[in-house]
Amino acid sequence: MAALLLQPYSSSAFNTLRSLKAASAEFKERNAAEVMNSILASIFIKHNVDGLLGVQLLHRHFSLGNDERLVDIGNASVPWSKVEALDSCIIPVSWAFEGDSYHPYEFKFIPPTQARESRELQEPTIQEPFLVEFNEALKTHHLQGILGIRSLKGHFKKPELEITNGRSNITFDYDSDGAEADNAIEASWVFGGSGMPTTMIHCAGYCSPCSGDYHNQYHDVSAKSN
Repeated sequence: MAALLLQPYSSSAFNTLRSLKAASAEFKERNAAEVMNSILASIFIKHNVDGLLGVQLLHRHFSLGNDERLVDIGNASVPWSKVEALDSCIIPVSWAFEGDSYHPYEFKFIPPTQARESRELQEPTIQEPFLVEFNEALKTHHLQGILGIRSLKGHFKKPELEITNGRSNITFDYDSDGAEADNAIEASWVFGGSGMPTTMIHCAGYCSPCSGDYHNQYHDVSAKSN
């Protein structure tokens, strides 16, 4: 198995990600759920990272500028331009794989006051053997560009729903009985118990009424896709 090279962040790599609708279609076409339920789950359990990392459906809801990153701030993810005074408060949380390399594509902001009281600002340490084996599985099953990994927020409690408003993604608790449930598309998973995945995050499969023109131009509104 080849060693992996960590590449620097690039907004151009983020902008090549598929829309949610296209990513979900590829996920189904390549039978990714079966691979995830068996092979990927066993890799997570084997390397004891199931409490630290989850699997992410690689997709984007809008494009980013050359100097922008998508950064989680509380319950929202927003484009973030470089601010040198605060750059040390941003850490990567999602990674995509390409060939024998991987790169971050989403980030998280840790307020300075919170960082001083915890070690959360330290970038997550992901062991090389796990990364290599996970990447080899992606290559074998033609899932590079479809699935990546994401650092978990903490102990999984309940699924979340993400909707897009303009160039912001907003996350809140997922209600399986809510009006959005019929259109929601699974986009992130965690592993637990016997190694079978349980849904961690859903992305709403519709354009919210308050979405701006930019969002509506990017997505197929007639198909109610994010």
